[in-house]
Amino acid sequence: MDFDTGSSDLWLASVPQCQGAACKSITVFNSTASRTFVNTTTAFSVRYGSGSASGRLGRDTVSFAEFEVEGQTFGM
Repeated sequence: MDFDTGSSDLWLASVPQCQGAACKSITVFNSTASRTFVNTTTAFSVRYGSGSASGRLGRDTVSFAEFEVEGQTFGM
């Protein structure tokens, strides 16, 4: 996970969308491994000064450290 304090966007590299050498060296989100994942099938696209990300939106429980957010929407 990469924290971007200049953005409110949450997106994760995910299976099977993330392919190539860069995806082999990181942990990617696997929606089929989650019992609470909801696929919204809504497309998303975001552009940054250093690149862009696109895919679809999903919803799941997101946990980090002692924080947990149920029903969080994020890009994959």
